[in-house]
Amino acid sequence: MHLQTETVKRYDIWLILTTVVAAVCFFGLSLQLTPQGDTQANYSQLKYLTVEQDDLSLPEVRSAKDSNWENIKSPVNLGLSNAVHWFKLELAPIPSDAGGYFLQVDYPLIDSLSIAVYDQTATQPKVVFKAGDGHEVLENSVPFNSPVFPLPSSDQSQLVILSAETSGAVRVPIHVWHERDIIDYSSRKFFVLGVFIGFLCAMGLGHFFLFITTKSLSFGYYSGYLISLTLTLVSLHGVGYNYWWQDFSGFQHRGLVLFANMTVMFGLAFAGAMLPLTSLHKMLPRVFQGIFWLFALFALLSLIAPYHLMLQVLFVMGSAIALAVFTLSMIYVVKGETIARFLAFGWVFLLLSVIVASAEATALVTLPYSAGHILMVGALVETSVLSLVLAIRYAFRRTEIYDAQSRVLEQERQANLAKEKLLEAQQQHKDELEYKVEERTLELEITLRELSETNEELKRLNAIDPLTGINNRRHFDKRLKNEGRRSRREQTYLSLAILDIDHFKVVNDTFGHDAGDECLRHVAKLFKTMLHRPTDDLCRIGGEEFAIILPNTEADGAFHVVESMREKLAQSPVNYEGQVINLTMSAGIATGKITSDEQHGVLYKSADEQLYESKNNGRNRVTVKQL
Repeated sequence: MHLQTETVKRYDIWLILTTVVAAVCFFGLSLQLTPQGDTQANYSQLKYLTVEQDDLSLPEVRSAKDSNWENIKSPVNLGLSNAVHWFKLELAPIPSDAGGYFLQVDYPLIDSLSIAVYDQTATQPKVVFKAGDGHEVLENSVPFNSPVFPLPSSDQSQLVILSAETSGAVRVPIHVWHERDIIDYSSRKFFVLGVFIGFLCAMGLGHFFLFITTKSLSFGYYSGYLISLTLTLVSLHGVGYNYWWQDFSGFQHRGLVLFANMTVMFGLAFAGAMLPLTSLHKMLPRVFQGIFWLFALFALLSLIAPYHLMLQVLFVMGSAIALAVFTLSMIYVVKGETIARFLAFGWVFLLLSVIVASAEATALVTLPYSAGHILMVGALVETSVLSLVLAIRYAFRRTEIYDAQSRVLEQERQANLAKEKLLEAQQQHKDELEYKVEERTLELEITLRELSETNEELKRLNAIDPLTGINNRRHFDKRLKNEGRRSRREQTYLSLAILDIDHFKVVNDTFGHDAGDECLRHVAKLFKTMLHRPTDDLCRIGGEEFAIILPNTEADGAFHVVESMREKLAQSPVNYEGQVINLTMSAGIATGKITSDEQHGVLYKSADEQLYESKNNGRNRVTVKQL
């Protein structure tokens, strides 16, 4: 990625300002991490004893000769060791009215820590405490992220014997605090950690949401890097063990190595996404991918492999990868890749902090700050710088896309101008042809519409009884089959009523066929007005026979409808040419749930049987059967 000189200068200014502001803010906050007053003035004669195996008991250590002990100064840093280390110190007198005093070991990554407090001449301890990631967190009046033990009061000096066993770095920074001092220090330290962790979490979530919205892997890798880095520092400072996973014994150390490997893994992926790897060598992306999965394997192994071994692998491999990425970035800087310069600038802070922290953890150097504070400095500056780098790259990519789109649009505009002249010549011929086609098409559409209307009218007339104006037998057969399928599908009741005008032949013989036709029209009109649901269907299926299809209707409802029709018909005689013709009807109803394709025929047959049952029982009645 190559930027204009003015743009590079502007970004350089922002880069320097970001670095200075981040560094000043952290060093301002780090002053809050410095203990106020001399916490070592409350004890003296700090000595230590190292044994390769945990084969010494507390009474044996208490009675050990002074010649076996070696003098040492706090903060104690003995490097990586699996041995058991014993420490003893002499407490200054703590009067009972002086307020509470606490002994703090300001390092949360100790596997097992025990402390015993003796009077100078006593052989039995006054109090014994145990802590570490294999023990429950002590419930003290002072909340803290590293072991803190309340000390008993005494008018004379007291002896403290402390044992520390860990598979990582042996750091035992000992402080003896007055209660108000440790509360003040605890508040200031938690404030700094809260600001720092909140900053990293906000940055991680912000870049994760950018990844969701832009689908850019760079934002995804960087959000994974920030979240992993946050969890690493949370583990390193003991916050996670005290508040999140204190119920998972042993995860304090393993979580640290797990999250640190994930940090290197995502950091490597982010660097690979930012740098044009293929321009240097076509196999370089595969190398990055292979190392990415190697650290993923290390992350999984950290859950089961020995912590001491995985920590050494992390120190070596992490430092090597940080140095390699920094070197690769410098190569791209020499080749003129602008973004590589910003990336190298940010990466150098992490590289230096990792190297210094590794040296401090292995006791190669002794610093007034712990490895966690050193990594916080590097992480804060590096996170701020890399966020700016990512924003620069995203802005540049967006500008590149915009410029490319502008060039494409200009090319399309020129091509369109060339096409317009050709299209103008073709348009005249096309218009004439389209006019003729539209004219013929319109004629065809009119003809088709007329045919369609005629066809629809024929279909309607084919389904209508010409005498009564209601649906005929053909429509009835089709509708009964469809409603039978619907009843089977929805498992609802279907009722079918067949109605027959009583003694209709007598009406024809007495009053004539014209009067009979008028009676049929009267009956059809009367029945139709008494059906209120649009799904109910009245059909004429024979001479004086009618059928009513009642979907989703049980037997009682069907009987009520048909019985009302019977009563209404009996009360509504036909007036024909001055003559009054009284009519009655007989009806049969069958109701059931259709369970097969052929059962609608059974329903029809049953309704017909009920009709004849009504006739046999004296006519002018309704008979119902539930299938």
